[in-house]
Order: sequence, then structure tokens, then C-alpha cells
Amino acid sequence: MVALVKAIGVVITAMGVVYLIYPQVIRAIINFFSVGYRIYLAAVVRLVFGVILLLAASKAAHPKLVTVLGILFLLGAILIVALGPKRISPMLTWYKGWSLFAMRVVAILITLFGLLVIYAA
Repeated sequence: MVALVKAIGVVITAMGVVYLIYPQVIRAIINFFSVGYRIYLAAVVRLVFGVILLLAASKAAHPKLVTVLGILFLLGAILIVALGPKRISPMLTWYKGWSLFAMRVVAILITLFGLLVIYAA
């Protein structure tokens, strides 16, 4: 299970690096999730990541940190489902309008978050 947590961290870190180099990828992903009920796919991914982190927490190098990260993922999934596509779409549109500099700052934060997941595992 710890290997899955590290894999999740690697995926998040890789996404952050790609977003940093090609911030237009974020806009393409936002466009994908803005259509219909696709936002629920993001909720499913967050749910799966959260469950994996919580199940692996007891075996991780930093179990409390992995538990907190797992809970954050679960809360993110719950929030997406609770808000639904009608309330999420305007937020995605707002985020899509950010400058490339601001998106790169977010990409750095995503990369650091991925490294934190790897470290915690």
C-alpha cells in the first residue's frame, strides 16, 4: 500500500511539473471536466486516492501526515459531489481565466504537494 501512496505522489508531482512547463494543459483539463457530469470523475479519483492514503497510513513513514492528506482528498471528493456541476463550473471558468504566471504558481504548489505525499509515504 505504501508503494501506491508513493505512486500517487509521483503522479501528482508529474502533473505539477507538466502544468509548470505547459500551463495550457490546465485549461484543457478544465475544459474536459466542465462538460456535463465529468466533474464527478475528479471526485472519484479524489475518493480513490483518499481511501488508498487512509488504508496505507498505518504503514507509512509519517502516518499522521498521510492520514491528514487522505482526509483532505476525501473532503475534496465530498465537496465536489455536494456542490455538483452547476456550482463547480463557474469556479472552473474563473480559474481558467487566471494568468499563466498564476497558473505556474499553482503548478509549483501542486508539485510540492506531490513531493509531500512521497515524503510522507
